[in-house]
Amino acid sequence: MKKLILLLVYLSLFASADSELLTKAVIKLIQENQAMQSEIRMLKIESERLKKLEFEIAELKKQKKGSLSNEVVESFLKSKKTLEQKQQKQQQDIETIKRELRHIKSSKNVELALFKPYMAKVKATTLNIRNGPGTNYATIGSLEINEIVKVEKELISGWYQISYKDKSGWVASWWLTKEIE
Repeated sequence: MKKLILLLVYLSLFASADSELLTKAVIKLIQENQAMQSEIRMLKIESERLKKLEFEIAELKKQKKGSLSNEVVESFLKSKKTLEQKQQKQQQDIETIKRELRHIKSSKNVELALFKPYMAKVKATTLNIRNGPGTNYATIGSLEINEIVKVEKELISGWYQISYKDKSGWVASWWLTKEIE
């Protein structure tokens, strides 16, 4: 888990891999988060069971005036403490995952390093070319379906800087298909 988080931090900070690798890593991190959430639910059920046992032990002590052995009580308390430590560790892991996902989301315009430009085909009927990586940037032109452009730069956010007919601009990556080199 820690190795995966470090990989994601590395990818998001230095962007030394392609967006597909980053996507796979984020998906794996989300799956691990879901598995931990499931484990936490099981730990909560176990915690409730231990609380009931604790109550029953207290009731038995009252009824039998302390006839329960100290070993039974100590064993129970040790199990309870172990469970609480597991729950605390799981919660810390979940918080770490949430922080890392927030960090990755906040660094969405990190440029992918070791990038090699390639040709791509437009798959939208009309694709706006913008002067920056996002819909909040002005439209400076448009492309038609099946036109070929050169992808010059990719951002983790999914925006690509392209060149077309000696012009440069930004388009949403999901409207392009990579051409065979």
